[in-house]
Amino acid sequence: MKPALVNILAISMSLPSLCLLLNAQNTRQVDAFTVVGIERRTSNERELQSKGAIAEVIAHVRKDGVLRKLKNRAGNDTYALYLNYKSDRNGPYTYFLGAKVSSDGAIPRGMVSHRVPAGEYAFYTGAGVPAVNVVLKLWQHVWSLEDGHAIDRAYKTDFEVHHGIDENNDPGGRVDLYVGLKN
Repeated sequence: MKPALVNILAISMSLPSLCLLLNAQNTRQVDAFTVVGIERRTSNERELQSKGAIAEVIAHVRKDGVLRKLKNRAGNDTYALYLNYKSDRNGPYTYFLGAKVSSDGAIPRGMVSHRVPAGEYAFYTGAGVPAVNVVLKLWQHVWSLEDGHAIDRAYKTDFEVHHGIDENNDPGGRVDLYVGLKN
């Protein structure tokens, strides 16, 4: 991404349609890969009522240096997965936070691994501070596209790639959102 585009995205977070529509029609073919980290079961309803697990998982990863325990970590990006959907965005799902690994290898105690399936994903990107606001704006955009029947979600696996965000702080950075599509 060009530096000027990053600046536009960071400044335009208060204008989500400007920020997000830059990649509204973009899809990407993704090869399968493996991630290792921690997970919790939650739902959007629980998250909105401050009873959610996402903030708990993020805090645990930051406080305990969870990702530093991965001996076979591939790169510095952090991955958030949404998987095992019971139905759709209104039902329970599993939230996972971790890192891509180069091999399955030994999984540290208290962690799990997931294989992100190959397939076609709708691709959206945003940048700004804090990253949690970027993520929320990206998902709100996806939900509006879904409500308008502009995308047909598979509800199998969706994932975010957080670039430039380490487990000790949240300096912002770029977030790429990949939404699994029906074939």
